[in-house]
Amino acid sequence: MSDKEFYYAAGGAAQCTINEAYEEGCDPLNASIVGINLFEDFIGLEGVK
Repeated sequence: MSDKEFYYAAGGAAQCTINEAYEEGCDPLNASIVGINLFEDFIGLEGVK
């Protein structure tokens, strides 16, 4: 999988996660935001905003 395909798929997964968590309420939404922050660190985007 190319880098572009990976980031595209990761973006889609993040969008689906946030949408579903938003529908479920505050706690799942907060948890998903933390998860996305951890993923940013994992792929080397720490400090990039």
